[in-house]
Amino acid sequence: MLVLYTDGVTEAEDPSQQQFGDDRLAELAKSERARTASQALAAIQAAVAAHTRTAPQYDDMTLLVLKVGS
Repeated sequence: MLVLYTDGVTEAEDPSQQQFGDDRLAELAKSERARTASQALAAIQAAVAAHTRTAPQYDDMTLLVLKVGS
């Protein structure tokens, strides 16, 4: 599985200005690798949304998940 993203994903901040982070994204991608690309994409999007909650979005977010095989 290949996850491509812009810095808006990892730099997304929660209300206390803590960023989502590269490590969290990497761990999440690892935990989702058995799922389909669309399921992994949805899980990452949901995790970022849960992290940011009510904080405003200051940067664009682009996320692409590609998977080969099962």
